[in-house]
Amino acid sequence: MVLFLDTNVLLHYDFEQADWPSIVGEPVERVLLSWVNLHELDRLKDNHPSSSRRDRARRVLSLLESVHRATSGSAAPRLEL
Repeated sequence: MVLFLDTNVLLHYDFEQADWPSIVGEPVERVLLSWVNLHELDRLKDNHPSSSRRDRARRVLSLLESVHRATSGSAAPRLEL
């Protein structure tokens, strides 16, 4: 199963703690993000009127970078950008 996440999912749900296999009903091999997702998060971290939304966008970007590094070359579901 390849999971393609929307920016709103990343902002409103705890990406790292979600039990994706239970949510989608099968094992997740890869998680894909588009450059549009990254661009939207980058824009939100600097320009959103809500400080809590800016903070959340920063945390999500940091988490995505950490997960991408940690899963590259491992047996865990990969995060592909």
